[in-house]
Amino acid sequence: MTDRNLLYLLILLLGLMATPAWAERPLVVTSTHPLALIVKEVAAEQADVQALVPADVSPHHYSMRPSERRSLAEADRIYWLGAGLEPFLQGTMSDSTLSGKARTLVGEPQGQSENDEHGHHGTGEDPHVWLSPERALAMAERARETLDQLDGVDRQAIERNHRRFEDRLHETEERIRAQLDPLQMITLFTYHDAFHYFADHFGLTIAGTLTSNPERSPSARHIAGLQQSLEEARFPCIMTETQLGGDWWRGLDVPQPLAVSRWDPIGGDTPVEVGGYTAFLESLAEAVSRCRPEQPSKDK
Repeated sequence: MTDRNLLYLLILLLGLMATPAWAERPLVVTSTHPLALIVKEVAAEQADVQALVPADVSPHHYSMRPSERRSLAEADRIYWLGAGLEPFLQGTMSDSTLSGKARTLVGEPQGQSENDEHGHHGTGEDPHVWLSPERALAMAERARETLDQLDGVDRQAIERNHRRFEDRLHETEERIRAQLDPLQMITLFTYHDAFHYFADHFGLTIAGTLTSNPERSPSARHIAGLQQSLEEARFPCIMTETQLGGDWWRGLDVPQPLAVSRWDPIGGDTPVEVGGYTAFLESLAEAVSRCRPEQPSKDK
């Protein structure tokens, strides 16, 4: 072996020692899947991001498994929305075994908006805050401020990822507005009170929900009012949900054809990857687009 070949081999070995193949990226655990989508937009390749609550499970019915508790114990940083928005995690996040973990609140409101009329679950605020692009940007900003504190993370890469997400989100908002503006005449009816952030942001009308809290059955008076609203709507569309209430409207006696579409407030089918959150918003817009009334035939 020549001296030059020995030099090349030495350089290669030194490189492998500096960045070992088995080195792991920081592990970031978020409370829910949609929050993982937001944090991943900022973390990108700098950290592994996973959600505590499985994507196919509604937080309303969540019970932690041992494997999920282990993921919390192994996390380098934990992000959650706070006890006011995620009361089901309050006991877990105050567990003494997590005392050394860096837990970051990204969703607690700075103050209740005077225009927020959709509070429920006793917290004074709709917990589905990730459906608001403005709140998503605020959560991404909080992630940007804290992710670069992790060992081994490239702070400049975090900054670039954050700027790219902000630009991509604004572009996505413009496309969705152009897509949904022609559908302002549609009246949406949902199983539970989960989509007002998205609807309000894009100028959609949600005229009624079966229940504000999936853990409680609606009263007969509420159902009667919902049925009347359905009857009065010009272009009603029933929105079903992936995790809850698939056929909730079938018990209503509504004497007109109804458009039916499905959307998912958690975005469970969206992979946790860069571009995931904006793809999630686009999937919601596409679900609303499926409510488009059929054009009458020219032969009629």
